[in-house]
Amino acid sequence: MKYTDNIKGLLVHLAIILVILTISVLVFFYFYLPNHTNHGETIIVPNLYERNIDELAEMLEDRGLTYEVSDSVYVSKYPPLTILHQYPKAGSEVKEGRKIFLSVNRNSVPKIPVPDYTDKSIIHYRAILENTDIKIEKITAKKNPYEIVLDVIYKGKSVVFGDTIPKGSEVEIVVGDGYGKTWTQMVDLFGYEYESAYIYTKGANLNLEPLKIPSGLDTTNKTLYVNRQEPLPGDTIHIGEWITLWVDVKLDSSFYKDLHKKTEIDTSSIKSKGSNQ
Repeated sequence: MKYTDNIKGLLVHLAIILVILTISVLVFFYFYLPNHTNHGETIIVPNLYERNIDELAEMLEDRGLTYEVSDSVYVSKYPPLTILHQYPKAGSEVKEGRKIFLSVNRNSVPKIPVPDYTDKSIIHYRAILENTDIKIEKITAKKNPYEIVLDVIYKGKSVVFGDTIPKGSEVEIVVGDGYGKTWTQMVDLFGYEYESAYIYTKGANLNLEPLKIPSGLDTTNKTLYVNRQEPLPGDTIHIGEWITLWVDVKLDSSFYKDLHKKTEIDTSSIKSKGSNQ
């Protein structure tokens, strides 16, 4: 009898212990953890792209988030300290207290060295400058037996290999005229696609004025064709001269007809230049 009573007492104690453990586990996972770890609660990461970093502190603090600048680059079209990238990305679900890593635009314009132009043609040097993010404002010809770059001018002063200028700066390039090669005849660009006309002007060491486009014309994903130009075809022009092009999404020969520069447009040549005749 005593043996049976001992077994029953042991089972009762085990049952009580099991109930206590079960209740403890339930309290821990369903009451303690949610209150101390925000279990099941998430925060949507806001879009910080193109915002200034000075705007972030209060906005992120209100959401229970923090941030850290992990990288800085320079992009000329954005103001200093503009957010360029973020991680996690906008719309991500994170826990409270999560740190957002940011890449921001540098506060100052970085300076880069002027590439060496010794014995280089304008075509060669132009390609070098494009890779270093230095822009050509204009090209000027100078009397010299060799058709090479003679000087690079930044803000009215000559700069040489090793000098530093702000990234994205515009410079003037002085090129030798090759004695007698200063002048050339303007070709007929009527009907050419703009991309082809652009390549011609750069290859001929000419400068291109901003395009003349009809007011209100939507040029999105459209091919533009040259309808008018100044100087006119056949005009004698100087190396480095500025060229103006009028473009449209369709061809129109009326300008040349009005000037009697052309009495007839060769449609076969137009089709070989532009395909939407």
